[in-house]
Amino acid sequence: MPSKKNRNKFSPLLSILASVIPHKAIYISTPITSGKRLIKYLQHFEKDGISNDNYLHFLKHEVIEPNCRAGREFAQKVRSKTSLPAIEPTCFFQKEWTQKDYLLFWELVIQHYAQEVWFNEGWQFSNGCTYEFYIALREQLPAKDHSGKIISRKKASMLLSESIEELKRHNRDPTPIQKIFNQIRHDSTLL
Repeated sequence: MPSKKNRNKFSPLLSILASVIPHKAIYISTPITSGKRLIKYLQHFEKDGISNDNYLHFLKHEVIEPNCRAGREFAQKVRSKTSLPAIEPTCFFQKEWTQKDYLLFWELVIQHYAQEVWFNEGWQFSNGCTYEFYIALREQLPAKDHSGKIISRKKASMLLSESIEELKRHNRDPTPIQKIFNQIRHDSTLL
């Protein structure tokens, strides 16, 4: 749960959202800085020996920008299926924010504005999306896949288990996703 200090930090942005979203909305969860593209990119990075100087450049162009395009396209598809507004996070960037700041901010957005949360394909490989899935469960919000089908706790556990194994096969650290997986599996208060 975000602290009062963090809620105050994000208060102006939440006020702006309140001015344009007078009722509940759909929150779009989509990989941005991680996900399957990052796994593929890191394999390429290691295989071809791209210099560390070029790492951030390639990360931006090979992972973040394509993920953001895919997120915006997914948001358009969701918007075409509903009359509710859709909050799509790829359009928002704060240079001085850390990953923790983004996670806390989007957690507050989901708590205050989401009626349901839709997850783009490959969400189970994204640290942020898996955290947002946990928030949706905790807040008892419907979590839907890219086609609009409900993602059950059981289905999510299966997907997360598979993604953790795939991350391990590619020598990637599954710890953030493993922590969410454990919470989803063992927290009896979740749906």
